[in-house]
Amino acid sequence: MVLNISEIINKISKSILVVLGLCIIVLSISCDDIELVDKPNTKVDVELPSLDDNGSNSYTVVINGQTIIIGGGGSLPELFPGVYPILVYSNNPSVTVLDGIAQVGLINGQLNSYPDLFFSKSGEISLESNSYDNTKIELEQQIRQLEIAIRPPSGGAYDHISTIEGKFTGVTGRWDLIKNTAVGPGMEVPVKFIKQDDGTWSAKLRLLGLFGEKQELIGEIRFLENSNQPRLKASSLQTNQQEQILPFQSDLTEFIKDFNREKSIPFSLNGVIELPTESGFVVSIKDWERQNEAGTAW
Repeated sequence: MVLNISEIINKISKSILVVLGLCIIVLSISCDDIELVDKPNTKVDVELPSLDDNGSNSYTVVINGQTIIIGGGGSLPELFPGVYPILVYSNNPSVTVLDGIAQVGLINGQLNSYPDLFFSKSGEISLESNSYDNTKIELEQQIRQLEIAIRPPSGGAYDHISTIEGKFTGVTGRWDLIKNTAVGPGMEVPVKFIKQDDGTWSAKLRLLGLFGEKQELIGEIRFLENSNQPRLKASSLQTNQQEQILPFQSDLTEFIKDFNREKSIPFSLNGVIELPTESGFVVSIKDWERQNEAGTAW
């Protein structure tokens, strides 16, 4: 058999040209159908409060299904342009967060009445193509300080009060950080009053907020026995060898109804103790007044 080299070369050349032509056509069609997508932003910087402002050691950021723990300033993961929901909150041992719900812990089976300060912010950030999103996230205080001060008249048995203790009802131990609202059920916290130099008895609490239709201060006033002072007389009075015990109950609902707003501002209430001096009288705390406060609680 005799091979015609010229014919073979011509056939091969034509085949190559046909294949190249098809490739060009395919590539032309494909380029029309391909959607060019920008690469993710290198980093998304979010400005967080200084650690010195609130004592938090770190923050948790929840964005795009990812949870990141960072310090006083940090970077979020790489993200494509778009709008993303974000939740940021400070970390402290007094409060745990699960699925956007913050919960104050218990101490000896009772709700912690003075947890560490806690801050959070939820919302959305918008990332633009090929640019940084410089959204500043300013965290809001979620635990509010409450000070309750009660003043007995001076003289007589009033000077022999040894302790004032009780509980404050209608508070919440849980807060929805996404909806920014209290979550039930209503709970109570222990309250212990400390005598001040001016004769006032005061107690400080830190609360996530109030929950329920009623908030009450319930407790007992204990009096040291003193042979030089007349004994208190009341149908509800309890006694033992060293002291007399008198219960009290005061409804604070009306005076504290705005507690869940502007939680960075301390909340103060002042009242007056009225003790019984004759049989059949009961103790009461009256003349409640809210003191105007300014500034922040840290």
